[in-house]
Amino acid sequence: MHPNRLVRTMGVALIGMAALRPAPLRAQADTVPLPAQPPRRCESLIAFSSDRDGAPGIYVIDPDGGPARLVVSVPGALQIEWAPDGRRLAFLSVTAEDEELFGPFGALRFHAFLYTVNLDGTDLRRRGDYPMSMGFSWSPDGERIALASAVETGGQTALYVSRLDGSEWRRITDLDGLYMFPEWSADGRLIAFASRKGGDTALRVVSPEGKEERAVVEVSGSRAFRMFRPVWSPAGRMIAFAEGRDVFVVSAVEGTPQRIASGPGEPFGWSPSQRKLLLGEGAEGRGRVYIVDLDTLQQEDLARDAGAGGASSPSPEWDRVAYTAIRGEQAEVFVVGIDGGPPVNLTDHPANDYFPVWSPCLGP
Repeated sequence: MHPNRLVRTMGVALIGMAALRPAPLRAQADTVPLPAQPPRRCESLIAFSSDRDGAPGIYVIDPDGGPARLVVSVPGALQIEWAPDGRRLAFLSVTAEDEELFGPFGALRFHAFLYTVNLDGTDLRRRGDYPMSMGFSWSPDGERIALASAVETGGQTALYVSRLDGSEWRRITDLDGLYMFPEWSADGRLIAFASRKGGDTALRVVSPEGKEERAVVEVSGSRAFRMFRPVWSPAGRMIAFAEGRDVFVVSAVEGTPQRIASGPGEPFGWSPSQRKLLLGEGAEGRGRVYIVDLDTLQQEDLARDAGAGGASSPSPEWDRVAYTAIRGEQAEVFVVGIDGGPPVNLTDHPANDYFPVWSPCLGP
């Protein structure tokens, strides 16, 4: 993300310098301006999990509407994540073929196996013979995965980095606590994560090689009871995170955390300008999806019917948000504009559809 932002910044500077140079004389016909072209939106898809009869699994759908397409039929797919190039999906699941492998780890809670699959449904692969906990992320180059697992302890989780083929398996934290929610910075140099040791909670960063680990924020005492996954800013200098009943942003280098919102919620994405943050909170149909302006701390509600954890996902152009809403007893995927407007029921199916994740740009 931030390398592209740097390229754009350099491009603007070069254009500005070119404008200061004398332009060569041209024939009048060459100076006729072209008709203004409307801005082109990048092509993208929304992936989601569904329990549809006869074909539970992961589906993709056009954000503008239309029929959903089944990518892979798997039971109870969790934490769907797009590869950085948008060509593959990674997710957690336990299939019938996994039961024998999972046997020795049956006491582990919230553990499943990591799978990847191509967007067209081909090349479905289980990545490793070890279960992992909720919380994994792709490296920016799409070649490695950072993950949390209790495979060595049978209880407490540690963090690992592995290539997709299972090689270069490396543990990057100790085994003396709970280490959760690893998230790569956009340049791939650091991994932020939450840790819990005894009564202390911390937001920490470490290199993918397991070096230079340090605490960014440490919390002790009664407030240290909950921390959701960190979310890096596009430039990789700031981290948003939820701790207790508050949401904060903090410099990854140094500084004091700034509280930007109070109440149960968690961050889901930064605006390209890095001055706004998308937050969500779920309460079985009574949660919110909202934007916080980091300059004024003003909040703007996008939806007030979020459910299933308030999970929400911004579009790559930061103009819309996909989220899960529970209306009655049915979970559906909705899309709402960041600039306002009524939410649109995107899936509108009698099955439960949940955990929407917006893809990166797949085309112009």
